[in-house]
Amino acid sequence: MDASYKPSRFNIFAKTSSGGAVVANTLSQSASVLEKDEAEILSNIETTGAGSMAEELEAAGLIVSSDIDELYLVRKGLDCAKRDPSRATVTVLTTLDCNFSCPYCFQERSRGLMETRVQNLVIQHLSEVVAQLRPKEGHEEPPELGLCFTGGEPLLAPAAIRRIALAARELCEACGARLRTSMITNGYLLNPEMASLLEALSPSWNIQVTLDGPRETHDARRFLRGGGATYDRIVKNVLALNPDVFTVKLRVNVDKTNAGAAREAFSWADKLVNVVPYVAPVTIEETQSAEIKCTCYPPSEWESFYQHMRSRGLVSTTIEGMLRRGSVCSALHGLSCCIDPEGYLYKCFDKCGQREWAYAKLGDPRAANPIRSQMFLDRNAACEQECRDCKYLPQCLGGCPLAWLERKVHYCAPAKYLLQGELEGAALD
Repeated sequence: MDASYKPSRFNIFAKTSSGGAVVANTLSQSASVLEKDEAEILSNIETTGAGSMAEELEAAGLIVSSDIDELYLVRKGLDCAKRDPSRATVTVLTTLDCNFSCPYCFQERSRGLMETRVQNLVIQHLSEVVAQLRPKEGHEEPPELGLCFTGGEPLLAPAAIRRIALAARELCEACGARLRTSMITNGYLLNPEMASLLEALSPSWNIQVTLDGPRETHDARRFLRGGGATYDRIVKNVLALNPDVFTVKLRVNVDKTNAGAAREAFSWADKLVNVVPYVAPVTIEETQSAEIKCTCYPPSEWESFYQHMRSRGLVSTTIEGMLRRGSVCSALHGLSCCIDPEGYLYKCFDKCGQREWAYAKLGDPRAANPIRSQMFLDRNAACEQECRDCKYLPQCLGGCPLAWLERKVHYCAPAKYLLQGELEGAALD
């Protein structure tokens, strides 16, 4: 008898009318179309064996040797990702101030920009991070430093961005590392002059800009701190960006009051090759008022949210795209961190400015609070029962670590709510 096999625990099935199946596997990231006899072999693999199909099914990850514990492999993979020396992401908040006054914002706000003294400490920290980067074993690709600027509104402090980005570029060039620059901005200050400054610092930028619907809806929700519309200027700025340098992830915040108008928010960007729109549910945060919380989507309603967005063509739903695995959240990575304007270090961006969540302060060893770092580094979704039992774990990787650590809630990936429907659609073709 041939080698002993069992079906992968991460197979997701949709039956065809002829008795076959379309099968996706979230660990191998494969999708296969099986004829009736092939589907029967897979279903009965533990009693009848795989026969001549063994090599093909094993290559697709649909079957594994009976002695392989796939959950253990995922758990070990997640632990290894925390110690991966080939990458690190440092997120720098140049200010906690903002020129907008969005009513649902969770960010702690305070005036003031990052001072030169703190910039020096940030640059020193970057040098220490870059010095620890190494190519992945067996790979020729250079290690990578991700440098993300955010706030508050980061473009309120262009001088700090320029100084830190230039220093990071020099550090990476000296060590043979690759620098990946990004920014989360409301887009209002991203005019051609500011874009030219950024272009001089890095040949490639990933920029996240947020809209809250079409003009009228957006301007009623994302307005200037002193009052005033922002939509037209944001759109004008994005349209003027050099597509060879700037890739824009255009986030459309959707809650229960603007869901019907989400598509109109980015129709102007349909033909722009460097703009990638996506919808995101506005989630409930502790800092929101009761009135705002009532308009948000709790995780229990995410399935209906994504199904509704899918029905309107607002979610990318290719099988290959949904099987594509993201990277482990930088909050779980040992070398990665967020740095606020005062030099405090955090594992999670959402907690920046809340000093009780800081695990260290640059230049001040007395402020060390390692438990705030270790609580993230100790998290492994493969040890949590809901994730252990979930076929989507290798793709989702456990979702937002803060949501689990703080509220014991899993923020699951959209694929969990959409992939089955796409497989069933493919099975009908």
